[in-house]
Amino acid sequence: MDRSKRSLEEFKVSDSLVDRLLETLEIFKKNNLKSHDTTLTKKGFQTHNIFELKTTIELKDEIMKIIKKDLNLFHIHLIEYEYQGQQAPHDHKNSEDYSFILYLNDSDGNTVFEDWCEIKPEKGKLVFFDSDITHFGKPSIKGKKIAVGALKKH
Repeated sequence: MDRSKRSLEEFKVSDSLVDRLLETLEIFKKNNLKSHDTTLTKKGFQTHNIFELKTTIELKDEIMKIIKKDLNLFHIHLIEYEYQGQQAPHDHKNSEDYSFILYLNDSDGNTVFEDWCEIKPEKGKLVFFDSDITHFGKPSIKGKKIAVGALKKH
């Protein structure tokens, strides 16, 4: 991909929104509602789409007010990494137009975007990017927690 055409933006998300996502992660963990699909998460708990719970729908509007783009946020899954948990290299080009990673805690296990840049996990940092950018998560020993969002053009 031509690097000059890439798009990566950073936004700041409030602690209260992050806390609600962390509460949602705990609900999924307590009820063992993890994704049984083939995922690229290695050593971690990954939820399926949190919008399956009616109580999470209001989070969609809050996140879209931060991103300020005319897109449809249709999916968010949450991941909590175990010791040495990581994410294998991948992109999202076959499922969405844009993606985001929202860091739910300060941690290690930087996100690397295909020989382009590296992002340090900091609580409340949301990184919005074109879905065709290959990226991966380095191993975490501090229990990194993230929300991954999928958006499509209307």
